[in-house]
Amino acid sequence: MSENFVSIFRAPAANLRNGVAARIAAVHLTAGIPEAYHWIDPSTGITVDVDGEPDANTDPYLMIGRVAAIYMHFMAASEADAAKRARKAMYLAAARLAVACHWEIRRPELIAAQVRDIDMVWAADGSQFGAPRVTTGPTAEDIRAQLALLPTADAVFGGRMMEEWLGLVARAALGMPVCQGVVLYKTLSHHFVDPYKPVARAVLSEVFGRGSGAGGIAELTRDEFEDIICHKACHPILNSIMIGAALDEDTVARMRAVGLASAVVRVPAKSDVESLLSAAVRIVDSAASLASTANVDVGNGANALKALARDTTTSMRAAADASARVRADLAARAALATFEADVAFCGGMFAEAMGSGPSTSLLQAKGITRIMAENPVSVKRGRDVMAAAAVWSNDRVRAGALPGYAIFGGTVPPPMTAAPAATAMPFPFSRADGAPFRAP
Repeated sequence: MSENFVSIFRAPAANLRNGVAARIAAVHLTAGIPEAYHWIDPSTGITVDVDGEPDANTDPYLMIGRVAAIYMHFMAASEADAAKRARKAMYLAAARLAVACHWEIRRPELIAAQVRDIDMVWAADGSQFGAPRVTTGPTAEDIRAQLALLPTADAVFGGRMMEEWLGLVARAALGMPVCQGVVLYKTLSHHFVDPYKPVARAVLSEVFGRGSGAGGIAELTRDEFEDIICHKACHPILNSIMIGAALDEDTVARMRAVGLASAVVRVPAKSDVESLLSAAVRIVDSAASLASTANVDVGNGANALKALARDTTTSMRAAADASARVRADLAARAALATFEADVAFCGGMFAEAMGSGPSTSLLQAKGITRIMAENPVSVKRGRDVMAAAAVWSNDRVRAGALPGYAIFGGTVPPPMTAAPAATAMPFPFSRADGAPFRAP
C-alpha cells in the first residue's frame, strides 16, 4: 500500500480547526518518480566470465550502455523519440554509476519503493555490448532492440563525443546528493524545486560552463536535462543520507577536493527559520555597533536572540524526522516574535545609516522584509534615531541633547549632551566647501 495513502488516511487525525500546531504531526505526501526511472543497480552492467565471475575491469561505457538499454525499455511508453530516449537513459545510467561508486551507495541506502530488481548478467560474445542473460527483467530480445539504438562512444553531437558528455554528466552528478540534501532540509520533502533550483544549477554551470543551461545541455532541453540529473538520478537515495551530507562541514572539503566547490556553497545547510534568525542576528549586531553614536542601549535581550538562533540550529539538526523539524520551526518562530519589534528598530537604524545600495541587501533576507513590514513604527523610530544622531553629531549644529533609547530590555540612557567647547575634538572630515569642522 502506498506510503502516501497510509500517511494521509491512516495517520492520527490532526485537529486543523482549533488544535495546537506544535502537537500536530506533519503529513508529507512525498512525490516519487515514475517507475521507468526507478533505480537499477549499476553493477548489473558488469561483464561476467565463463565461470560466472564478474570482471572488475569492465569498460564503464559498456556498463552504462547495458543499464541504459534496460532504462530505455521501460521509458519507451513515455518517450517515443528513440534518440532522445537513448540520451536520457545514458545520462541517467552514467549519473547513477558515478554516484553509486563515489558515494558508496548500497541497496539498504535506497528507498525500497524506488528500486527495480533486475537479475541479468552479461557475457562477451564479440558484439559491442555482449549478450544479456536474463533471469528477471526484460527479455534479451527487448534489451538487444534498445542496444541497437544507443550511440557509439565516439558519436559526436552538440560539439562533443558521447563519451565526453558522459564524463561531464558523471562529474555533475557527484554534487547532486549534496544539492538535494540542502533542498530537502529546507523544504522537508522536495528534491529539486523553485526557488531552490539555483542550488543544483550552480554545479551545472561549473561543469558545463556558465550559461550553458539556457539553450539546453547535451542535446536535451534545459528542463529535460535537469529533470534527469538534478532530480531523478539521486531521488531514490534515502533522504537522511543526503541531508546528512548537506549538514556535514566535512562535505565542504570533500567536494572541493573533487573540484565541485559550487555544490557546497550552502553547506552546512540552513532551514528557512535558521536563515531568518541568522539574518536577524546580523542586523542586530550591525545596529549594536552604531548604538553608542546614537545614544541607544542594547540590553541582554540581544544575547537571548543569539542563543535562540544557536538553539534552533541544534534542535533542527537533532530532529529525528520531518515532523520534529516542523515543531522546532514553529517553536523558533514563536520565540522570535517577542524580539521582532526590536529587530525592526535595528533594521531601521541600519537602513538609515547605510543608505541605499548593496550594503542593505541584508534587509531583503527572507523573513526580514516581513518583520520590517509588520513593525513600521519600530522601523521609523530606528530611522529617526539614526537621523537625529547624524544631525546632532555635526559640530555646526550641535545643540541641546540627544535623547536616549533602549532595546532588547536595556536601560534608557540619559540624554547625550555636547562636550564643552574646551574639550570638544574636531571631526576628521571637512565640510562641503573644504573647510574643517570646528568644535563649538
